Amino acid sequence: MPDTHKNKRFICDYYTLGMTVIRIIRAEVPCGKIDEINIPELPEGMGVVLYDDLPGRKELKVFARTMPLLCTGEVMYEGEAVMLLYGPDEKELDFIASQITITYDTDYTFRSMDNYEPEQIDRELSFTRGKPDRNFEKAHVVIEETYSTSAQKHYDLEPLGAAAFIQKDGIEITCATQWPFNVKDNVSAALGIPGNKVNVNVPTMGKTHSGKLWYAGLLACYAAVVSWKTSDPSICIIPKTESVLYTPGRAASQIKHRTGLDENGKLLCRSIDISIDSGAYPMLSVEMINRICFSAAGVYAVPALRITARSLRTNNPPSGAFNGMGFHQSFFAGESHSNSLAREAGMNPLEWRLLNAAKKQINLPIGWESRKSIQLDALLEKVAGMSDYRRKHAAYSLSSTKQNSFSGRKRGIGISICCQGNGFMGKVEETEKYTVSARLDTDGTLSLFTSAVPENFQTSRLWREIAGSILEIAPDEIRIETTDTSLVPDSGPSLFSRNITIITQLIDKCCNAIKKSRFRLPLPIEVKRSYRLPRTNGWDPETFTGNPFPIVSWGAAVVETETEPITLETIIRGVWFAADCGKVMNRELARAEIESEIFRSVISTTMKPPVGKYSKTRVPLTPVQPENHFPVRIEFLNSRENKPGGIGELADSLIPAALSEAIAMGLDIRLRGLPSTPESLYHLIEHRGKSKEQELED
Repeated sequence: MPDTHKNKRFICDYYTLGMTVIRIIRAEVPCGKIDEINIPELPEGMGVVLYDDLPGRKELKVFARTMPLLCTGEVMYEGEAVMLLYGPDEKELDFIASQITITYDTDYTFRSMDNYEPEQIDRELSFTRGKPDRNFEKAHVVIEETYSTSAQKHYDLEPLGAAAFIQKDGIEITCATQWPFNVKDNVSAALGIPGNKVNVNVPTMGKTHSGKLWYAGLLACYAAVVSWKTSDPSICIIPKTESVLYTPGRAASQIKHRTGLDENGKLLCRSIDISIDSGAYPMLSVEMINRICFSAAGVYAVPALRITARSLRTNNPPSGAFNGMGFHQSFFAGESHSNSLAREAGMNPLEWRLLNAAKKQINLPIGWESRKSIQLDALLEKVAGMSDYRRKHAAYSLSSTKQNSFSGRKRGIGISICCQGNGFMGKVEETEKYTVSARLDTDGTLSLFTSAVPENFQTSRLWREIAGSILEIAPDEIRIETTDTSLVPDSGPSLFSRNITIITQLIDKCCNAIKKSRFRLPLPIEVKRSYRLPRTNGWDPETFTGNPFPIVSWGAAVVETETEPITLETIIRGVWFAADCGKVMNRELARAEIESEIFRSVISTTMKPPVGKYSKTRVPLTPVQPENHFPVRIEFLNSRENKPGGIGELADSLIPAALSEAIAMGLDIRLRGLPSTPESLYHLIEHRGKSKEQELED
């Protein structure tokens, strides 16, 4: 690694005095055409880059989707990058940026999910199984509800950015990214140079929740273009407020459930209509629609099902690959709806789930053949037993309707169950090959080479432990090289728990291959192992047939809450979590990962997101921490799957519905949206009071 990287960890550490700094000048309107840009006289050493100044390809490419690197002249969302302003003096840059004026020709016709027009539909997918219309006619009762989730923003601790350094044989990019080779491909295209002239280094990153997947490539292109133009090193770091407001986050959703039950509370039919806000540039909408359709009806057996899902182009910032990419939204809606179905059937939510949960994967709403049965009943019984769910649910249900609205804190308990698909759906990876290599050196040390970027020390530690146990090498004698594309093979993007489900397996195979050869061949020994998506899966995203994932993880959770009736602030009394996630390599590390995700999911479920430029001064720069550090208990079932499965997204799919149900039970309300803030709870209580008054008048 070049000397420029010594003693540097995060992307901000790469800034040095005199380095060319890049400021992004953003659009201040959500839509319209740029009429005129007024730029003051620029001091020596300062310059600008507009769309027409880009030297090579002018679009960022992610799989088959593209978006312009800079605004083409037509603004698609507030905060879209219009131009780059660069120079060596940050204060002078900020002053010049404040003097730049942009005038727009716009009627402020804002495209949103509400009352969308047909031309806004980017992708629509419909799926029908059985005969739902006939079953609705036979249903004992039909329940209709609509659920919504707001857009969710990333709150990464370290900044989002990229730096570029001109080398005599090309250009070197340092970029906080989960997908180094996508950055490499986009930079080479943006500059119009061969890929072997671009090298990408990845600094230390914290937990990203997929927030540094494709947007990092945009910033890398900015830094590369400026350095290519000036021949000087440059750096582009997004200010915290801009990062929260304008970088890709979780897509907002509206999900309508219509369900028919028989007289015993068993599912007969379901019809689900889904709208997802993909933002101005739907870079990952194909994957998102596939995943949300897969998970929309949950893990319950249903004879007849209809799902219609669409991604919509709006004048909001592009949505990203935030944890689960659709699973969070669909499981919140589906599990919350399940609680309503249980109430309508006069059943405990746990017993309703036990009655309707699928016993085999082929019985799932979108089923597929598998030799291994699923353990949904065991998961539900495990978390119910750990939390004393049945007794608490009976007690809290009784007390919520008997107590005065302002007497004492309101306790509630909620339960949920879900799955996590590990890897991409659809056919985006059909032709891709991902590789890991390992080398045993003459001094007995082992080096692992992969472009997969571990998000925390637990993953790196797990890889060292696995390699060390196979080759009988101390973990501190094992080096993991992930930060330099000139040294490592292409291991694909680091999301959807691929580091556990794919990279871990490749490391295992590499080390076992070395083990077989270490006493027959001279050192050093280097081996490579590659992964391709198995074609035997036969997954067809149009008909929703075949096996969509290499491995699926399953989870269940119970959340107990206590809400103060005056301030409507909620504390968590406990979370109980059970998972069936295949072979667990290290239970201590797995528990640490799940626990951190549970705490983060609690925060995001109860935290109001920032919106609009008028809230810039009030944008929280770090997540609001929970009032109390609540107890968490985590258990793993003995899995019937011998491969490791992912766990990083389970909490984000389980906690919102369970937490919302617990709060709703305590306050005797119905929660059908996220997040659950004191303000939203107040409005629901107020609405409940008005409804009761109306009933008395009638």
